[in-house]
Amino acid sequence: MQRTSSDRKHAMNDTIRREIILHYTMSFVGGIFAIYALLEHSNVFGSAETSNMILLVHDLLYWDMFYILIRIGSLTVYALGIVTTLWMAKYHADIQKKISIAIDFGAAVILGLLPQNVHPVVALYPVAFAMSIQWCTFRGVLDNPSATTFSTGNFRQLVTIIFNYVTERKHEDLYRIRFYVLTMLSFHAGIAFIYIIWPYHPHYIIWTVLVPLILAAVQEFSIAVKKRERIELPAQDSGCEDV
Repeated sequence: MQRTSSDRKHAMNDTIRREIILHYTMSFVGGIFAIYALLEHSNVFGSAETSNMILLVHDLLYWDMFYILIRIGSLTVYALGIVTTLWMAKYHADIQKKISIAIDFGAAVILGLLPQNVHPVVALYPVAFAMSIQWCTFRGVLDNPSATTFSTGNFRQLVTIIFNYVTERKHEDLYRIRFYVLTMLSFHAGIAFIYIIWPYHPHYIIWTVLVPLILAAVQEFSIAVKKRERIELPAQDSGCEDV
């Protein structure tokens, strides 16, 4: 039976809604990885490379070869994640999100198995790889660019849209404000969750992220089923600009 335009619109809206919920789930996951890295590994933030590059400058000035090498190693791992994402976007875009979720799952398992005496920068190589892929894969929904691995870009977007709404009163900006508020709340809910349970076996707490990752996998599967019904969604750029 042929679908009417109303049916197609309803199916598309449902698929977009599922994409948004998946985005919130991955933001929660990103918050867990971010705070775990800071708490477990000497305040080293593994989800982005800014602090690592700042400290690399310090190590270069003092020519501390050991730290230079391990920080360059972290940059290399992060870059490898970005390249992997670009390759997937070009050749395997249909399964890119599934692979990203699977890599997050594997990184969490490895983090819990690593000996606690591993150098904190080296110990976060799995986070650098997994979060670079997640950053470039879960990049927002429709015209709302949004990172799920850190908050600065989301906060900038939120402030910008609030300003635009106050000055221009565009109704669609209210939806966008809600999107960024809930994204940031999801990310920081993951942080709050780890803070609350941190006193209990902190080294293995990263394994709690496996639960939302399983949920994300189920959500992505349901979206894939919808897309098989020939629901056409606007494609996002496969780049990794700062959001």
